[in-house]
Amino acid sequence: MKLVFEKFMFVALCSTIINCSPIVENRGYVFDNKLISQIEVGKTNAGQVLNILGTPSTTSTIDAKTWYYIYSKAETTAFYQPSVSQRRIITVGFNDDSRVTYLEEYGLQDGNIIAFNSCLLYTSDAADEGLGVDLGGRRI
Repeated sequence: MKLVFEKFMFVALCSTIINCSPIVENRGYVFDNKLISQIEVGKTNAGQVLNILGTPSTTSTIDAKTWYYIYSKAETTAFYQPSVSQRRIITVGFNDDSRVTYLEEYGLQDGNIIAFNSCLLYTSDAADEGLGVDLGGRRI
């Protein structure tokens, strides 16, 4: 009986340790500092950046003259929400001749947490009538 209890405790202890160890996820672009050092401001063009670093994670929405390479490391413990423990963002900006004008790096400490708020917008017409208008301009 004692042997069965010891085996049960061993299995329970192992399962607890395994379940509580964090799951680490590496997301996005994995940086290589040797490759990043090959990019020279004013000399390297967009085609060369594409060959060196590969396709960017995203680009600027208006003119696509800024490329973003994004990496995040997230850790999940048990049933909790994942928490980002590391973030690295490289931005590469180009001029009209597609030459690199800047190369900047940002980390987790440079970001801001933005609370999403779905609120109503009141226009002067709607406020007079007591009607709410959502951000799309529709009366609700």
